[in-house]
Amino acid sequence: MTATGTAVAVDAVTVRYDSGAAAVTPLEDFSVQVRPGELAILLGPSGCGKSTLLSIIGGMRSATSGSIRVGDAELTAMTALQLDVFRHDQVGYVFRRSNLVPSLSAVENVAVPLLVKGVPRRDALASATSVMERVELLSLLDRRPDELSSGQKRRVSVARALIADPPLLLADEPTARLDHIGAQTMITLLQSLASDGRTVIVATHDPRFVPVADQTVHMVPDLSSSMGAPTTVTFDPGETIFWQGSRGDRVYVLESGEVEVLNQLADGSEELITAVGAPGHVGAVSPRLGFPRASTARARTAVRAISYSVVDFEKLQSAQVETASSDDEPTIVAAPAEEAPAVVPPPSEELPTLVAEPSAAADETGSPDVPPPPP
Repeated sequence: MTATGTAVAVDAVTVRYDSGAAAVTPLEDFSVQVRPGELAILLGPSGCGKSTLLSIIGGMRSATSGSIRVGDAELTAMTALQLDVFRHDQVGYVFRRSNLVPSLSAVENVAVPLLVKGVPRRDALASATSVMERVELLSLLDRRPDELSSGQKRRVSVARALIADPPLLLADEPTARLDHIGAQTMITLLQSLASDGRTVIVATHDPRFVPVADQTVHMVPDLSSSMGAPTTVTFDPGETIFWQGSRGDRVYVLESGEVEVLNQLADGSEELITAVGAPGHVGAVSPRLGFPRASTARARTAVRAISYSVVDFEKLQSAQVETASSDDEPTIVAAPAEEAPAVVPPPSEELPTLVAEPSAAADETGSPDVPPPPP
């Protein structure tokens, strides 16, 4: 079983969806090209849009805008029925969870896509057995999912994705929750499938894929180390400084004016979060962490600000902290006095017992400090 790989072209794709009352943009104007027979890695942390991109390439989710081509097919122009045929014939999908049917054996789970298509059971099981051999699970054909390890179940799900011999294989976090042995087996398997000529695209946060990948797509650029001299910028009232969902590497420190920080809601309206005036700043968090902007910043009045890179902004903050510390009044703490050495008498000498004489004040109150001697 050796498929001929297919090219994948994603051009200026944007995806927006609602999350509660807020609008979320995991992908904005995103482009990537994957050549036939290539192992491509979509590398990035949770929430960066890699699984979203994988589902769009697989025809399971629609993009808000942009173009997605797989081979000669333009997915954005397809009808629902055409997308259904595309998914069955052109794409094998390895889901984050194995999603195996508990009551079926491993080989029966692999055969399910063919059985659903109406392929005779004997032929479907024969094809499934061949694919199980390809993923090195021939000795586990009759085991049910609860008798398999996590790594074995994951390989069964890969075999199921290969059963129709698709030219494109998509895998979502295939090494998640696997020990190092299972992860190594999975990485080697996916590399070998691409070496056979199939196009393989993997969404992962696991950097161990990088050495074997033909292409590594960093879903989150490292903006925290971007450089650029501080620049004075001005904004007119109502002008947007940055949009929610966009990516940027600049922090804006206000010299004058006021900025509104807004939450873009799913219905298209806006919610005021706060207003920032000089000498405050906006836009510091997202570039540091590598996330898209979590809110929109817009000039409420005429604004004059200095635009800093993250590196220069952190230097500015450090300098301000040092200045504030040096302005504080010094606290003088007296050094502890040296203690005289304790004098311990020799064991043979006894300390005299001192008995105080009765005081006059004590006699007047009737409460002598020392009882009088007996008559």
